[in-house]
Amino acid sequence: MIAKYPSGAIGHLLYNNATFPVTLPNEGIFAGGAGWGNDGQYVSAGGWISDPGSICVLGTRGSLRIFHYANARFLNTGDGPRQVDVAGLPSPNHFAAQLASCVDAIEAGSKPDVDAQDGLAALSIILEAGGFGNGPALDQL
Repeated sequence: MIAKYPSGAIGHLLYNNATFPVTLPNEGIFAGGAGWGNDGQYVSAGGWISDPGSICVLGTRGSLRIFHYANARFLNTGDGPRQVDVAGLPSPNHFAAQLASCVDAIEAGSKPDVDAQDGLAALSIILEAGGFGNGPALDQL
């Protein structure tokens, strides 16, 4: 997906789950949290993932490579990639944090951190990026 922001910045978002990463030693990564490889096999925290899926965000001032199931991310602003610590629960326990946030909001009768409108807005962006026109209006979803 290529996006142009109101500030004029242009970004490129690429999800990579079909090819091996070529910028890391030995074509893989040690998992900072438990997760799954492309073959569906579970990898414990600290285990080697030979084919981690990743998201690469390319911007005008640098790039960010996110290995979601390995719970690792690398920032490159021109001096080469450096690992950036990931806060919170490592994968796959980050799903537990999302569920706990939802339960807390229900019990407190408050608005959740991420509500349905956020989900609909994300879906609209995905549909637009996938070439499905302008995406449906949020009130039509």
